[in-house]
Amino acid sequence: MKKMGIRNSGLLVHSALIIDTIYKLNNILSGSNWMITGNIANQLWVYLLAGNCIYCRPTDNIDIRGVNIMKKIEDSFKVIAEGFEDDLVRRISFLVSHSPRLKINVESYLSPKFVDELDRSKKIPFQKQMVPVISLEDLILTKLALGRDIDFIDITSLFRAYKRYLRANIINNEKNPPYIIHFSEIMELANKLYVDIADEIYDSIENITSSNINELVRNEDNPRKLIRLINL
Repeated sequence: MKKMGIRNSGLLVHSALIIDTIYKLNNILSGSNWMITGNIANQLWVYLLAGNCIYCRPTDNIDIRGVNIMKKIEDSFKVIAEGFEDDLVRRISFLVSHSPRLKINVESYLSPKFVDELDRSKKIPFQKQMVPVISLEDLILTKLALGRDIDFIDITSLFRAYKRYLRANIINNEKNPPYIIHFSEIMELANKLYVDIADEIYDSIENITSSNINELVRNEDNPRKLIRLINL
């Protein structure tokens, strides 16, 4: 049965297979410059902010991006990626499980200058480990820039979780919550990296939250006001 258009098959981040795969990737890529992106990154953030995955969309993919990580992936998973070691970017997609189905999609860049989102990535706690994930701001931008229905669903779930997180921090009298969506940074990055579609991204944020991006920017440090502005 579907809820909000969310598929009824696939995996959530607290499933044993996802946990084991993230743990393996974290070990394999220890010391490397890498991060998790896509739906699993969205799930990791939702899980951290809301304490569960009630708002998450199941998936059968783990997307990762990094700098010179392909050799470690090839050696550990016994796969061979396209291209050669000195290519600007190498990619591979391969199954790690047939039932349930789970695929890892890898992008490996020759230099960090080709993927500046890595500089803004965050390490967040998950299952007694610290996992590198794309920042909240970059996650919102990259998904809304794609403009697919599934990305709209993911960012809606993220804002729902964030609203719950803000409310919990108010109840617990937490003055400086560690995880904040900086709407001002979203605007700055959109105007720099997505200049041609920045207005469409802002419209998508307004369609999800029912609030103008400028209102969200002005109140990004005001949890009580944000709870009202994020009208979900």
